Amino acid sequence: MMKKLKITVLGKSYEVLVEDLGEVREAPAVEQPVHAPQSVPLAPIESAPPTEITAPMSGTVSVLSVSVGSTVHAGESLLVLEAMKMQNTIPAPKDGTVREIFVRKGDNVSAGETLLILD
Repeated sequence: MMKKLKITVLGKSYEVLVEDLGEVREAPAVEQPVHAPQSVPLAPIESAPPTEITAPMSGTVSVLSVSVGSTVHAGESLLVLEAMKMQNTIPAPKDGTVREIFVRKGDNVSAGETLLILD
């Protein structure tokens, strides 16, 4: 049985003939094949090499703010060197963990001497 209908699209009217099919049945579900996820080899995570923190000048370690295993953030004070009554804070250049410390409070250090290692 055909039905005549009027539809309007974007302000323009159209007359259409539509066939009435009666009861509409849903199409049977089609099973989709299940694929096992493919294994993708992962590249090893390369960690940044440790950072050696050296003394920018000769002086005395007046404050040691960290210990081995401390987690630090870039800019955070690691230690303070004192030279000619001036205190110079040595900041962490990056986020990381203190792996080794080679100085103690009161130690005299030379310019370029390794103070600590930061992972």
